Amino acid sequence: MALIIPTHYTSFGDATSTEGPSRKYVLAQFRSTAPLEWVAELRRRLGLRELKYAAFKQARPSLRNDEHLWSRIEAGISAATIVVVDTTHYSTGAFFQLWEEKECSGLDTRDAEIGDLVAHAIVARTPIAYLPAHLVGVSGTLDARQVANLEDFAPDSIRQQIGRGVRPALVFAARAHAVFDVDALRKDRDAASTRDAFNSPLAHLVLTEVLSAQRRFDVENAKSLQVINSASKVIADALFGALAGARVSAGDLATELSSTEGDGLQAADLAAGWARDVLEVSNARALASQFETVLVNGVRVMG
Repeated sequence: MALIIPTHYTSFGDATSTEGPSRKYVLAQFRSTAPLEWVAELRRRLGLRELKYAAFKQARPSLRNDEHLWSRIEAGISAATIVVVDTTHYSTGAFFQLWEEKECSGLDTRDAEIGDLVAHAIVARTPIAYLPAHLVGVSGTLDARQVANLEDFAPDSIRQQIGRGVRPALVFAARAHAVFDVDALRKDRDAASTRDAFNSPLAHLVLTEVLSAQRRFDVENAKSLQVINSASKVIADALFGALAGARVSAGDLATELSSTEGDGLQAADLAAGWARDVLEVSNARALASQFETVLVNGVRVMG
């Protein structure tokens, strides 16, 4: 008999990217419990079938004149979790690693090897990389080999499944961090990163909540979700035993949907665009003063 964990809530995520060489991938995520009534009202106000940030931005000066609607829009958008994957840190580390390997010569900052190292590092810093080893400490009784094949969740193996470039790594990492943005982890004051899910005193509760939240993302990279859904099955097995292997018999943890199918995805499009504009002129701390939760490379940023 399969163990089916009741759905606690559903989240909706959409993403965009900043411009320029210091690329930042920005994902916004709303829970189904967030106030989203303003989305339909805004859509009607603008005469649109689907809300997109570009149209919203163009209409923003006139929308500000309606103080009641604008205050609801601001409050609604601020309820988003913003997940940023910033390549700057990874690029610097990759550059100096290759600099040393090539003995400080013959290195171009556009070297394809740098992109490969950056993508590897981005994936490796997610809570899903090395998953079986992380789960051993949570279960307390299992050997890593009993949890799952270690190689299946090695960064290189994950990249083989999602695509080898930097872009697939960015999409996967943002979604992986978003999946681990749960209340139980927020309650652990010592948890600074999504990867602390496994060493938190609340780890069992954290991971149970991870499994109980259905994730809906805009269509971009379905392969990234195959890895996330495989991870959810492994987590269920480790937490609840062999009978839990079909935990996802109620449906995959994460799926892609067209943004026309829900107000949550359209709200996420607006929030992601808003956050991107903030990052173009400021930093993550400025984001944290405007949004409920901000994660940069999985690390929580305080306003």
